[in-house]
Amino acid sequence: MNKFLKFLLYTVGGIAVLVIALGLFAKKNYLIERTIEIRAPREVVYEQMRLFKNHDKWSPWAGLDENMRVSISANDGQVGATYDWEGNEDVGKGRRTLVMASPDSLRFEVHRMEPWDNVSPEKIWLNAKEDSLTHVTWQFDMHVGFPWNGLSMFTDMDAAIGKDLERGLGNLKKRCERLVRKRYNGLEVEELEIPVKYYLGFRDTIDSFAVMDFYRRHIIKVSDLMDKYELDSFGPPSGLFWTWANGKTETAAAYPLEKTAKISEADSAGIWRVGGGKAISIDFLGHYSQTGRAHYAMDLYMTEKKLQMLPPIIEEYHTDTITEPDTSKWLTRIIYFVEPAKPDSIQVKK
Repeated sequence: MNKFLKFLLYTVGGIAVLVIALGLFAKKNYLIERTIEIRAPREVVYEQMRLFKNHDKWSPWAGLDENMRVSISANDGQVGATYDWEGNEDVGKGRRTLVMASPDSLRFEVHRMEPWDNVSPEKIWLNAKEDSLTHVTWQFDMHVGFPWNGLSMFTDMDAAIGKDLERGLGNLKKRCERLVRKRYNGLEVEELEIPVKYYLGFRDTIDSFAVMDFYRRHIIKVSDLMDKYELDSFGPPSGLFWTWANGKTETAAAYPLEKTAKISEADSAGIWRVGGGKAISIDFLGHYSQTGRAHYAMDLYMTEKKLQMLPPIIEEYHTDTITEPDTSKWLTRIIYFVEPAKPDSIQVKK
């Protein structure tokens, strides 16, 4: 045992000597920098980066510890404002202080207290390329004190810290661009790519006023069919709409499936392949009878962007209306598949 203890002692001592020796020669300062272009006015980006209260909405370190304790000083946004944090080993403990703020640049001092003690300047430049385009540069002048700088020789510091800066700038870009996104009929339209889905349901052409009754009666039958064939849903119950004109609509009450399936013709149901391309969507909160507002917003968007709809339209019903009686909280995601419009098809529906 004594021999083992001596060996352990010599090993630990040797590592300590090696770290100290490396620390005598290793770099103590690392200049790490990343850039991005954000399609938003400079003042929007500036407010997101200046105010500590906004940092947790885009910071790459905000989600590393859901129990992290944060304290922001009362003078948030002013020179001298502080952001104190303390969390698990991934976030440690420290303080960020705003030391300079102007519309085109920000300076912070980052004092990390745990797991090691160091102070590093943080600099941000905001260059307005156009009224709605901002070039952002985020720079850390990172200091690693002796003897910990010896350990940093075994780490690519630029890659390790740089990936955090890249993730943070990506989060910032998404947030700022979302904040300035134009609204249509008071609603936000999102562009996305949707993979192919298969929908199982019952389809018919009915009077428009009877849609809700048709859906209620048939979505239960779809659920029963899924149990019968042991099929799993790949999303919320949905309404599909191929046509809507002259007081009638061709519609289906359906559930999405991950892959196609075989069902008996005797069940009088169908399976439809939907998606696999560009789409636009709106998340609408309100009673189902009020979704016309969102469909009109889609028409406005398509007219502006010179797009045309490819049927079917999808309405995804994300809220259990039995457990949520407040209709203002009912979430309907409306999806249009689109393609470039032909010149004679660009018009807003009345």
